Amino acid sequence: MLKASTPITMTSPLSTGAAATPPPPPPPQTQKESFIRRYRFFWPFLLAVNFTIGVYVLTRTTKKDTGTSDVKKPEAPTSSTPTSTEKAHR
Repeated sequence: MLKASTPITMTSPLSTGAAATPPPPPPPQTQKESFIRRYRFFWPFLLAVNFTIGVYVLTRTTKKDTGTSDVKKPEAPTSSTPTSTEKAHR
């Protein structure tokens, strides 16, 4: 006795309910901004800090130069005979 066979059909993956939805499209690419435009709020701050440090260094070196040239160092008296501590201990 022969059994009645059921016909075998090839089903495509799109015919099933779970795979019927196509994959989502990739997100749109955002336009890249340049580094300067991306951090435009940062540049005025950076310039102000740079200017402040430059003024600080400039005024500090100017103070040191004027301070050393105006002050005269007193000359220490020199003796022609060397003093020795070894003779005092004997």
